Amino acid sequence: MSFKQAFKDVNRLRQIADVLFRKEFGFVLEKLDLKHHLSLKHRVQRSEFKKYNHVPPVKVREAMEELGGAFVKLGQLLSLRPDLIPREYAEEFEKLQDAMPGFEFAKVKAIVEKELGHPLHDLFLKFETEPLAAASIGQVHKAWLKNGKKVVVKVKRPGIEDVFMTDIDLLRHLAHLLENKYPAIKDYDFKGIIDQFEEYTKDELDYQIEAHNLDIFCQHFRRDIKVKIPQVHHDFTTKNVLTLEFIDGFKLSSLKPKENPFDRRIVTTVFVHSIIKQVLEHGLFHADPHPGNVLVLRDNKIAFLDFGIVGKIRNDLKPKVQNIFVALSLADRDLLADAFIDVGIVGRYADTEQLKKDLSKHLGQYYDLSLRDLDMKEIFFDVLDLARTYKMKFPPDFVLLLKAMATAEGLAKKVCPEFKYVESWKQYAKTLMKKEMGVSYTFENFKRSLFQMRTVLNDVPGSFRKLLIGRNNLKVDVNDLDIAKFTYRIDTAINRIAFGVIIGALLVSAAFIAVNSQEISVLVWVYLGVAVILGLILIKSINREKGGV
Repeated sequence: MSFKQAFKDVNRLRQIADVLFRKEFGFVLEKLDLKHHLSLKHRVQRSEFKKYNHVPPVKVREAMEELGGAFVKLGQLLSLRPDLIPREYAEEFEKLQDAMPGFEFAKVKAIVEKELGHPLHDLFLKFETEPLAAASIGQVHKAWLKNGKKVVVKVKRPGIEDVFMTDIDLLRHLAHLLENKYPAIKDYDFKGIIDQFEEYTKDELDYQIEAHNLDIFCQHFRRDIKVKIPQVHHDFTTKNVLTLEFIDGFKLSSLKPKENPFDRRIVTTVFVHSIIKQVLEHGLFHADPHPGNVLVLRDNKIAFLDFGIVGKIRNDLKPKVQNIFVALSLADRDLLADAFIDVGIVGRYADTEQLKKDLSKHLGQYYDLSLRDLDMKEIFFDVLDLARTYKMKFPPDFVLLLKAMATAEGLAKKVCPEFKYVESWKQYAKTLMKKEMGVSYTFENFKRSLFQMRTVLNDVPGSFRKLLIGRNNLKVDVNDLDIAKFTYRIDTAINRIAFGVIIGALLVSAAFIAVNSQEISVLVWVYLGVAVILGLILIKSINREKGGV
């Protein structure tokens, strides 16, 4: 560590110690042997070293707000991860506001010109000097491009990366001290929390990552006329400057229906359906859809803002996550427990029967209520309480997903109290099940699996040969002709499976048309005829091979 960095760390640690003392956490400083970082006046005030049996969440939140920077961002992240900290802290941290005084326009101008390589007046027709908003990482200005398009320009605070990295170093040091002095808190894995926070912070500090997220969301909602995602102006975007399309609307956080007439039910429906699509169809979702990040536009449209942190669901996990929500919607405890195991949340050797009983006990009370009275947030916290009992390990993005759902429900109830949030998810679950039981979906999914299996099997001969040749002190002569025959037989087997699938699909389609039509159409006979012909070809191929054996 350089002397300069060490000096910064010491100064920041002194500031942290001072804030903790004023927020009545002097006993923590004493326990961690950090009293010497306090001023002499504070060191002698031992009587003010108040000890709490239970540290008040509001005091922690106030200390974070006063320290600002990475501490506020950490608190906001923890509010999204109630699986890592107690519920009362997660709820208190939701109140953290990432608002800071703006920095002077001269610095904004210098950063933009340096990043974009031209004088400000050559880049923009007009650039407002007063920021629209200012936060810990950067601030936002309204501007107009040379072609007259109105945009917003996010400019990162000068030196903010050094500030955040200093805070993260100190947070990691404090986590180490806390775990040494308070062994009971090791269960919360503070070091792991800081590592994850550092990862998220690095993403938020790079505006090009947010621009990439925006591009993907724009693509996903390109055909949705009710959902707007701001487009990125890439020619005016770098790691430290992000230029976006200006969207004229009002935030749901400042919603006043009498002053801003709109159809509350339509807006809520559009918002909830967009969250469902993000989670269960796109596999990429806004991690924090709180009222300040959602705009209402004309004609009951909505727009999403701030894509610094998004949640992602891997393609291989998507069907398993879908099963969880299908199980929640249908009150199927067995399916829910099995889905948790499939996702990897519950260990394979856990007592699944007891888990299913506990799920029934915890969730049964909710299924006895009407859909209007269901509270997704309460279900969410009950599942997390159960998770701690069974020491479940939630993937970070999965918890972000649950939290996004609970946040969306809170917003939906605020905008339209009579809206049946859970009913929307239940209806989607039914649509999803119908889709997945359909012939076309099953056939397409089987074809995809068949192609993957064929690729794997085609690699078997080469992999097997490499395995044999690569063994120490083992000499094996492998005949290429034998390998070719083996590959041919695999290829033939795969083709026969494909024939069987096509024949089955034709027969099912013919039966489906016949059942749903008053009279048998020509198409039914065509399907049956093609199926018979393919069947005869398949039988002939099998018999020919048997005759050659």
